[in-house]
Amino acid sequence: MKTGQPELESETDLEILADNVRPVESIYLAYMLDEMGAFRVLERIAELFRQGLLRLGQGRLAEALFHVARPGERMPARDRAAFYTQVLGVAGGQGGGEPNREFLSLWLRFMVAVSMFARQHGTAGLVAPRTPANAGVRAAARALAANASAHGGGVVQFAARELALQVQQMIDLLKDRDLRSAFGARDMWQVIEHVNQNHLGGARNVARYRAQAEAGRQVLQWLAAHAEVLGPAAPVESGGPSDDSDVVEAAEQWLAASGMGDPSLEQAAQPVEAQAKTGEPLAVLAVAQDLLAALGLADATEGGGIRGRDAKARLGGVVALLQGGRGTGKTLAAHVLAHALALDVLRVDLAQVVSKYLGETEQHLDAIFERAEQAGAILFLDEADLLFGQRSDVKDAHDRYANAAVNYLLQRVARYEGPVVLATSLGGDVDAAFTPQQWQRRVWRVVRFPRPRG
Repeated sequence: MKTGQPELESETDLEILADNVRPVESIYLAYMLDEMGAFRVLERIAELFRQGLLRLGQGRLAEALFHVARPGERMPARDRAAFYTQVLGVAGGQGGGEPNREFLSLWLRFMVAVSMFARQHGTAGLVAPRTPANAGVRAAARALAANASAHGGGVVQFAARELALQVQQMIDLLKDRDLRSAFGARDMWQVIEHVNQNHLGGARNVARYRAQAEAGRQVLQWLAAHAEVLGPAAPVESGGPSDDSDVVEAAEQWLAASGMGDPSLEQAAQPVEAQAKTGEPLAVLAVAQDLLAALGLADATEGGGIRGRDAKARLGGVVALLQGGRGTGKTLAAHVLAHALALDVLRVDLAQVVSKYLGETEQHLDAIFERAEQAGAILFLDEADLLFGQRSDVKDAHDRYANAAVNYLLQRVARYEGPVVLATSLGGDVDAAFTPQQWQRRVWRVVRFPRPRG
């Protein structure tokens, strides 16, 4: 098992093209606007106008809303979703290329690495010049930039240009003074909130997605600007450290919007065995220490730091169950823990593995566990809800195969020598078929996450 930061910088064949990273920024911004409901909001406003329920006269705004309402004028939602899946690994998109399954893990790893580096070493010298202190940030930045570069070329560049134009037109409309006045809003964000709440069935956390959108754009801009420095042919830099305060601030902003890093946000995790003290600053490092305490490794911290090697060796016998609703920070917490222990994360979406590869599930699971064992990584089983429900009655071959796949997965998790983290949105007690008593060589720990605000 590895004892230091993952050496992704040894992978010299990873090419990073700034012109491929930049389109990912446009895709990411469109995705965040989609998450806050902005596209649906504009379409609903156009419908209200067409139905005569929104009086805006016959000027430029009215003409623009008329075109919004016409079919074929804009990239449809299904096509946007396909590009989100292809570029960002977002679930649900169909009809595009192969999903980018690595993006989320690499994105979280970079955010956590930047935050923890800045808290220990300041905001300068994240990647240049090369030092032992910034090796982990360099590795995380290079891996994320290379992934974005690999998925930001070809047809994605055309889609990004179309989406960027569409987004700019949407922003111009939502910022229009007459439109804001019609909804009694002081800015476009209040327009989005009002229409979501009153015309689309419920509020969205606009503030959160807005913060993540702006922070994410800055991160991707920074990665594109540093493509040469992060590339395989980059020279060994000399001179003083560069000023990276902008990207550090962006990473902190993104983490805060995600539920970590800002003391004004509610506590990110509430361990059953070790409750975090209320009122303490909610820094990423503090979250890592709280998680280690919850996993029975409270003595693995020393002087505000974490003795990764000792904690890592002992965590091998732990199965950590992260319980909480969607958006409460379970996935992010797994990456915080991994960074604190100087381990990589192998994230597996169990819902996709078990359902998509029916009949071949065991083969794919074997490959996943073999890869995790070779990497010495934390095995992070996301969407693990299917492990905790009662096994279904066998009514047909589908039920029989599904039950066999779940049972096989339980056996493989129990035999896995490394640390295992599972995330589930289910509350209450786990199924009797998956109780700690059956894990003879394992220590079972539960960490419960609160509901997100908004």
